[in-house]
Amino acid sequence: MDIKRVYSSTLIRAMQTVNIVTAINPTFLQELDERDFGIFTGRKKLQYTKQFFPLGENNNIIKNRVKKALKKMILDNALVVSHSHIYQAICEVLKVKKNKIKNGEIVKFCENGLREWNVKQIEDISIKRVEND
Repeated sequence: MDIKRVYSSTLIRAMQTVNIVTAINPTFLQELDERDFGIFTGRKKLQYTKQFFPLGENNNIIKNRVKKALKKMILDNALVVSHSHIYQAICEVLKVKKNKIKNGEIVKFCENGLREWNVKQIEDISIKRVEND
């Protein structure tokens, strides 16, 4: 993958991932941070209902946040390091047919020339650190 730019969530685990896979200085965007789970922040998924997060973010808030992020990003040859709910929102905003990106899955967003987007799963990848030119 020919990575020209990197966009990352500001959360520590995303920053750590960026440091593992590339030496390119990322642009950190708070809009790529994980959903605010409100009173359920820090709890295991079994302890809450997936669609309701008191004092947290709903899907519309996340989609609006993602729209702001996309206006700041150039997706061509970009690495985006974020979180599963954010990737799902990106797919919804871009109207990507496959929008079930799994946590930890590496995919490529591809524009087909008709202003339509697809997601291609990258199965055979050897992770090697991408250095600045």
